[in-house]
Amino acid sequence: MQAAPLSTAPDPAGTVPADRLSTMRAGQQATVAGICEDCDTAVRCRLRDLGFTAGTPVTCVRRAPLGSPVVYRIGETDLCLRRPLAELVLVR
Repeated sequence: MQAAPLSTAPDPAGTVPADRLSTMRAGQQATVAGICEDCDTAVRCRLRDLGFTAGTPVTCVRRAPLGSPVVYRIGETDLCLRRPLAELVLVR
C-alpha cells in the first residue's frame, strides 16, 4: 500500500510550506523540516535526540481512538507522541 504524501504545493515565494507533524493522517509520509524555535530548548533537544532532525523521513503509523497519542516511524524506530509535542515538529 502506497502512503499518501503531504501537500507539496509551493507557496508564492517558491518554497514548499511546512505543516505540523500533528496534522498527518495515518499512512502519510513526510520529511522533517525542523523544530519550532519558540519551544523550550530542552524539548527541542529531546526531539532532535529522538530523531526528528531536518531531512529525516517520517511516517504516521497510527492514531489513538481519540486522536492522541500518535505513533510515528522515524527510520526503523516507532515513537509515540502526544499532540502538543507533535505540534512542535515541522514537516514537508
